[in-house]
Amino acid sequence: MGKNKIFRLYVIGEYSNTVFYSQILEWTYVLSQFGVRTTCLSILTEKSKLIDINRQDEIKSRINGDFHQIVIGRTPFLNQIKITKNVIHCYKRLHSKNEGNKIIIQFRKQIPIFIIILKLFPKVKIIYEARGSETAEFWYKRQKTYKNKIRFYLIKIREYISLKISDNVICVSNKQKEYYTKTYGSYLARKYIVIPGAANKDIFFYSNQIRNDLREKYNIQDNVVYLYSGTLSLEYKWHIPDVLFSVIKEIYNYDNSSIFLFLTPDIDIAEYYFNLLNIPYHNYIIKYIDIKNMNPYLNMADYAFLLREDEPINNQASPTKFAEYALTGLRIIISENVGDYTEYVKKENIGIVYKNNRELIQQIKEDRELGFYNNPKVREKNAQKNQDYLSMQSYIPKIINIYAK
Repeated sequence: MGKNKIFRLYVIGEYSNTVFYSQILEWTYVLSQFGVRTTCLSILTEKSKLIDINRQDEIKSRINGDFHQIVIGRTPFLNQIKITKNVIHCYKRLHSKNEGNKIIIQFRKQIPIFIIILKLFPKVKIIYEARGSETAEFWYKRQKTYKNKIRFYLIKIREYISLKISDNVICVSNKQKEYYTKTYGSYLARKYIVIPGAANKDIFFYSNQIRNDLREKYNIQDNVVYLYSGTLSLEYKWHIPDVLFSVIKEIYNYDNSSIFLFLTPDIDIAEYYFNLLNIPYHNYIIKYIDIKNMNPYLNMADYAFLLREDEPINNQASPTKFAEYALTGLRIIISENVGDYTEYVKKENIGIVYKNNRELIQQIKEDRELGFYNNPKVREKNAQKNQDYLSMQSYIPKIINIYAK
């Protein structure tokens, strides 16, 4: 593209703090280091909390760009018009200030049909960042009522429109790409590009010194540390906390010197489970750590849990925590059929695929015999190897190429 710069209008929805910071802000920050300037447009519902001025300034500083937010109502048709008007308004402002430069409009939510108007504007490219298929996820914990069937087909039409209107579609896994190809036809497959839920390698990395310092602070010697990072709320049922804690109880029964490290906003829920299972206080650590300060705790641990239900919502998924675990060289205990990641764990031998408690304990024993879990050289090697597949920085050339075409 010569000297021309790339400007991106990033249309996002309402998200939890974890997703907002670990994915939206971090990807935008890393892209800014490679010359992509971003304006964020956040679409909020009436129940959402507007982001205050101070936090907006923080966001603008982090992404090296601008940030706007609008609130939509309850009428889908009117919402589509309102989103389209605001997107066009933001596009015109960007275009008037940066004539001659390419403008990317990237949607992290389904694209309103009226956005097709933008195809008439110069130097604009529309990208649909599909973080998961809404049709594949729709029936999760829902009954097949007549009303739900109508909703499903409306969502399917909107998903198809998003795929059709866009110039490129970012999928988070090959499994998601395969689902779209099977559901909507192979003629759209040329648009699909796979970019997983990667992590920033400048924030997540392995350091034996960091590991030893934090273990010393917590008086952890040869104890094996098992990490869980994320929510435990019933709102996110696919995290299957009941299964997770049954595994923890089994591990504790096998080795009562084990330490369980929980980095979660749901401190009360974690304490409830540990008390229910009669696991002593000195065997667990529960903290809520923001993303910027999480790396030392991942370094301190030996294993990390990523357990999910075998459901469509998880079969295509690409949880960011997997990348964070992998970039710090942790041994990952993962369920079967979690996006592309389960196969990656098997292929690269960087963890254990969980089937049942008995087999898990046997595999942990084998890990100990082989010295996998606490060998700093093995861990450093795995952390470095995983950067090629799971660091944001490794995908920047691919993303810039998509934007520039």
